[in-house]
Order: sequence, then structure tokens, then C-alpha cells
Amino acid sequence: ERQWTWMDEGLNTFVQYLAQQAWEENWPDSRGEPRRITDYMKSRNQVPIMTNSESLLQFGNNAYAKPAAALNVLRETVLGRELFDFAFK
Repeated sequence: ERQWTWMDEGLNTFVQYLAQQAWEENWPDSRGEPRRITDYMKSRNQVPIMTNSESLLQFGNNAYAKPAAALNVLRETVLGRELFDFAFK
């Protein structure tokens, strides 16, 4: 967690997003939906997910939103829910 923040915060944000959607389909989420992070992803003010937590520029976006959105894309678009969920378990 101290070195690679996304492995804690990003995974937790992704799982929280899934739980919120399972609880209520239109839950007002702030992180997890890829469309909510497009402005940040287009900006130059960012660093790779695998950046040490002490060197992050935008902690919330890089440690929480970016990995949650990436996992969501992987689940919904790249692998599909069934394969992703099997691998994630």
C-alpha cells in the first residue's frame, strides 16, 4: 500500500463501485465509471499507476479513479464479466 497505492485504494474503489451497482443500478458514483475520468486521462498532469505513492501528482485520480476505471474497462469491454470475475477471484 505504501509503495503502490493503487493496489489498495484502486482495488477497493473498484470493488466498492461493483457493490454500489449491485445494490442500486443508478447509485450516484464518483469513481469507477471510465467516463468520469476522461478529463484527467487527457491531461498532462498525471503519472503512471505504478508510481510510488510518495511521487503521485494527483493522489485521488491516480490511486483511486484511474485503476478503478481501468479494471472496469477490463471487466466490461476487454475480458467480459464471466472471465474477469473468475480471474479476479
